[in-house]
Amino acid sequence: SEEYGPERPPNDWADTALLIPHESLRREISCMRASIDKLVAMVVGEEDREVQNWQIQFFCEWVVEWLEPSIHEHHDNEEDIYFPWIATK
Repeated sequence: SEEYGPERPPNDWADTALLIPHESLRREISCMRASIDKLVAMVVGEEDREVQNWQIQFFCEWVVEWLEPSIHEHHDNEEDIYFPWIATK
């Protein structure tokens, strides 16, 4: 990602503890944005084919059934596990 990688390694344990757990969320949100851009391009005629109802349905199901619960689970873990641990440091 733009936040973490060989060209931009974390500086210390705090960077690592904050950057790495968010990499998967950044990746999924990046994929979501790319999917939205592709769907919009299909809707407005910038693509060779038109968007199909199933594509919009699958995208919405992915957001509701996977992405949103994953983000909530991540935040629950931060509040229940990570933040209490950080408070002891």
